[in-house]
Formats: sequence, structure tokens, C-alpha cells
Amino acid sequence: MGMRIHPVFKPVFDLVYTLLAKLKQRRTALMLTFVLIFLTGVYGFYHFEGRAQNLSLLDAIYWAVITMSTIGYGDISPHTPQGKIFTSIFAVVGISAFAVVATNIFEVVVAENMKKILGLGRCNWSDHLIVVGWNETARNAVKYLIESYNARLVVISDENPDIEKRDSLFYINGRNITEEVLEKANVKKARFAIVCPKDDVTAIMATLLIKRLNPNINIVAEAVSMEKAPLIQQAGAYVINTTEFAGRILASFVYEPYVTMFFEVLTTAYKDNNLEELEILPDLVGCSYWKAVKHLRARYGMALVGVRYDDEYIINPPEDYILDSGHRLIVITSSRGRKKYLSDL
Repeated sequence: MGMRIHPVFKPVFDLVYTLLAKLKQRRTALMLTFVLIFLTGVYGFYHFEGRAQNLSLLDAIYWAVITMSTIGYGDISPHTPQGKIFTSIFAVVGISAFAVVATNIFEVVVAENMKKILGLGRCNWSDHLIVVGWNETARNAVKYLIESYNARLVVISDENPDIEKRDSLFYINGRNITEEVLEKANVKKARFAIVCPKDDVTAIMATLLIKRLNPNINIVAEAVSMEKAPLIQQAGAYVINTTEFAGRILASFVYEPYVTMFFEVLTTAYKDNNLEELEILPDLVGCSYWKAVKHLRARYGMALVGVRYDDEYIINPPEDYILDSGHRLIVITSSRGRKKYLSDL
């Protein structure tokens, strides 16, 4: 008895072979072809073997999955001549399609991982931090931000940061800071930027570009020399000269070693106590400084050491100093007290 493929399948297989020739260029065609082959296998096996073996549509789906994935348990197999011929063709086409899809998925995964490793990816985070440049200052800042605040950071540098907890870190290769590089870091949705350049000119250019793309972002920049600090500040960044700051700490240690050690402990969240700046509670607006000290101590376990008003810091103000809505509170607090305080805001 002469056997032949059911005529309904001829245009289907013609389409399959046409699409398969373009799979390398078009991933959409790959997935459509894969689904089409799978559905063809389900329909064909059910058409030829469903009535002959009293099989359900679920049995046909199960058979197609097992056949395409090369598992082949053998519990369901073709009995009719038409079914055997169809199975032979489907096995070749289906297994090939499965191999192509698996290979492409593997290539996509590897390619994405390689992009991240090489810093060629694009970040889609929001409310994150951006670090421009990579040196010892940046390394220590990133390490502290991740460990103490579990912050998510995008590092733009010409070298891959050697930092653990990579889930909190996104690396972008950027030897030259350009708008394209900053857009890859999603700077428009970032909330803070830290600039640690190799020279002050780079700091100025990076600050100007960041402010151009995100005028509302806060920026702190490391100045290599204080001569260029005013220019960096005019560009829109708060400037810190780390070498000058470290020099003052070293000098203070000569005459006040324990005060210096206390300051270091305070700024490293020793025993869950950290120095922080917080927005003032509405209930404290109009209160005296001393009343705020007692309230914060009793309710949150905080020590109020001073306030900030605009760019002016007032340390240990008089007891009758009145707080208003423009003040920011400088406190020593635990993470538990901070969390409770923020929930009351």
C-alpha cells in the first residue's frame, strides 16, 4: 500500500524550511518556527494516531514534547504506517528545531553575561546611585554603600570593579564619559552620583554632563586638587578633597587620638549606630531644640547632635533654638530607630 504525507502538511513544511533558513538573523522567526513545528507535531500525531490508539490531545502534546526533546520514553509510539512516516519526518525536523532553539537560548544567555562582564550592557534601574571613575576612594565608597545600605550602584569605569555582591552592582565600560555612556547608566532615573575621576578636568566634564541629563540629581565629586574645586562646584557638585580631609584626620590624631578614633567608629556604623541626616518630623516643627532632643531620645533612641539649615550646620544649638520645616536633623541612630522614625514621617 503506497503511503504519502497528508496534503495538508505540505505547505506547512514548506513554510518551516523557508523560516529555518532565516533563523540566524531573526529570533522572532526562530520562535515562530519552533512553535509551528511543535503544533504541527501535535496535530499530525493526533490526526494519524489519535483514533487508531484512542489517544487524547494531551497524549499528542506529551508525545511531541518527548520526541522533540530527544527523551523518547517509548510509552506512546506510532502504530499506523502514516503515523510512522510522519514521526520519522517530525523527529528529524523537531529535534533539529529543538537543538537550534536551545543553542540560540544558550548564545543569548552567554552574550548577555559577556555584555555585563565587559560593561557593554544597558541598565534599566531607577532610584539608583552612579559612580563615575574607579580608584581607592570609589572602591571604599561602593563597598560601604553596599554593605551598610544595600544600595544599587552603577559603576562607570575603564576597569571592571573588583567588588563582591555583584547583584547590587552594574558595570558600564566608559573610558570617556559621554552622554551615550551616561544614558546606558540610566542617569535620568538615578538619584545620586559620585564622581571619583583621575583628574579635575574629567570631574568638571562628568558633572556638567550628568547635570545636563538629570538637573535634579545630587552629585558629590572628589577633587584631586583644591585649585579646581570652585569650578567643580560651579558645575553642580558638592566637592570633597579626600587627601586634605585625610590629612586633617591624621593631624588631629596627634593631639586628640581618641576623638579621631571616635569619629572613625561613628562613621562606620559601629554596633549599629550611625551618624545620619534626617528630614524633620512635622510634630517637631515649632519645637525647641531641647524638646526635640528629649522626644527623639525617648521614642527612637536617637541622639540629636545638631541641625542643618540650607548649607549651614549648627552643632549643639542652644536649648531654646526653634526648629522649623527647613531644618534637617543630624542624629546618631540605630537602624531600628531610623526605620521607626521614617515610618512616622
